[in-house]
Amino acid sequence: MKPNKHSTHSHFFTILFIILLLSGHFAKTYGREKTPLNVDAFVVILDISKFNNEKQELNVDFVVHLTWENSKPLHPEGSDTLDANLDYIKKIQVLNEVNLTKKGEIAELLPDGRTSLLVRYVGTVDQNFGFKEFPFDKQVFKINILLPGTKDIRFRLLTDKDKILNRSIPDWNIKNPEMKPLELNVNGRKMVGFTYQIKASRKRGYYFLKVFLPIALIVFMSWSVFWVDPEKIDAQLTVSSTAILSLIAFLFSLTYTVPKISYLTKMDFFLYGSLIFVFLALVESVFTGSMATKGEYELSKKTDRWSRYIFPLSYLIVLLLIYLL
Repeated sequence: MKPNKHSTHSHFFTILFIILLLSGHFAKTYGREKTPLNVDAFVVILDISKFNNEKQELNVDFVVHLTWENSKPLHPEGSDTLDANLDYIKKIQVLNEVNLTKKGEIAELLPDGRTSLLVRYVGTVDQNFGFKEFPFDKQVFKINILLPGTKDIRFRLLTDKDKILNRSIPDWNIKNPEMKPLELNVNGRKMVGFTYQIKASRKRGYYFLKVFLPIALIVFMSWSVFWVDPEKIDAQLTVSSTAILSLIAFLFSLTYTVPKISYLTKMDFFLYGSLIFVFLALVESVFTGSMATKGEYELSKKTDRWSRYIFPLSYLIVLLLIYLL
């Protein structure tokens, strides 16, 4: 007996329909795990109270805000009843923390159906700075946030929402913050996150008034010997030695102003360069005084006249080189 043609077609379409249903079920069940989870992330800095030059630590109060598409809870009675990914995303870590305290954590379902996680941190984070340009240095304050694990997470960084509520950071001028992606690979294990950073430049007015100006005045004072009669060697030596002693005492007073590092900064070059010029002025006064006592008065006067121009010009050139190099 021949099979009914219409019956064969009916069975074929029934089987095809069942296959489509099953494929849709598996796509919903397993496809979610393979599809990357897009997490919107931004950081709000509430306050930056202090930066420690010596320890290179930043005292900061900030909030991390993460939002993502709500997923069906895995266990209705478990800890993840709000969202299946919540417990996993709560594992976020601040990589460069020194002594951070988690002050609060709020997880909630937003009106648009997305899940929101707010975490507030207060404490210190480690920074890695270079001070060769000090006090003309420009630094980048960073907070590195990482989500350890193997789940496919893609952070979308919402830099347009980043704000700093308190911009009065002592000794620093700050610019608008920005966020950059961060990715680490440890033993073949991929970990993703982001870096929140603020570009900052050191305020220079304090150093000009408290350091550069007083030292420059001491250097100028040492050059007054060029206008003293070479025969009055006692007066010249008194002025030169006073300038050197004043400058050395001033250098000791700057011990806590300059960062304690193992290399020289621009301020160090300025300080020691100024000390050399004061010492050279002392040498010049001894030289001209010696020539005057030996009867070479005109030569000593000529040397003083040339020194009035050579010393300031050389000092200016050295300062420009220190600033530009």
